Amino acid sequence: MSTTMETLIEVRGATRLLSDNFALENVSFALRPGEIVGFVGANGAGKTTVVRAILGQLHLDAGKIRLFGEPFGSAATIEAQRRLRGRIGVVLDTCPFPAELKVKQAAACIAPAFENWNASTFAALLDEFGISPKAKVRDLSRGMGMKLQLAVALSHGADLLILDEATAGLDPIARDETLDRLREFASSGQRGVLLSSHITSDLERIADHVVGIDAGRIAFNLPREQITDAAGIAHCTTDQAREALNVLAELNDECELASNSMSSEPAVYHGSAATAHDPFATFSISTPRAIRRTYCTDVLVPDRFAFAQAFPDIACDRATIDDYLQFAINGELRLH
Repeated sequence: MSTTMETLIEVRGATRLLSDNFALENVSFALRPGEIVGFVGANGAGKTTVVRAILGQLHLDAGKIRLFGEPFGSAATIEAQRRLRGRIGVVLDTCPFPAELKVKQAAACIAPAFENWNASTFAALLDEFGISPKAKVRDLSRGMGMKLQLAVALSHGADLLILDEATAGLDPIARDETLDRLREFASSGQRGVLLSSHITSDLERIADHVVGIDAGRIAFNLPREQITDAAGIAHCTTDQAREALNVLAELNDECELASNSMSSEPAVYHGSAATAHDPFATFSISTPRAIRRTYCTDVLVPDRFAFAQAFPDIACDRATIDDYLQFAINGELRLH
């Protein structure tokens, strides 16, 4: 297990043209020890593509990926790749082990790939998860297949877990057990979890940080509490929404000016790098946006409590991660 506070995952400017219709564009984010980072987006948004790039399964046209502070993928030597892979546990949405093998046979095939494989830990986890070593992989339910992958991931001393839609389709009990296990894993302060999912309720429960992706671009990158604890959805008339957007935009400009005047360092943006041509290249908590509904106009506000004081006649509800993703994709900066 790692004893240093190195960054577990660093994705910086990751870019890859995959087809005429889809590309990863300047994707950047980080995962630090002790964190659970939720990676959210609609199906086809690029979540699995980014995960593949992190795991060294996809070559980038530009940008870089570092794991545990070291280059990974084609930029790393074969020995470095093997060593770093030993520190990563991967759980996918479908069980990747050969269907005809028994669980104990699958483990025998996997064990030689990991220097720190612990057979006793694996056996104990199978017992805890209710998986028979004699069961065939093909006979495992989806939930049991996911638990088998998790047992493997936890049996070789991994410092980083990467899960790609692993909780999709699980029953509520299995999902709760899995989320509890992930929180326990990260609680040491030395290990971390990247949880890629479209099930935002899972992320609201355990994520420390949430990264949203849409059409291959980072849509937002924020501490989870800034989304679910502070932000709100104000239900406005069109005139109220226009006024609210103007006030919030002015406050945002004032905050940026104050921040820049207090620091000689260049501004650092989490997520896709902002540019002089597009200062909101990454949708942030301070970027108000609106969506027109049939009977009202909803405005995403950064602090629903402060908003309620400034606009006491406008109803303002707690925001969710789903709300944030929707506003990041479809929200308007100005109403005309």
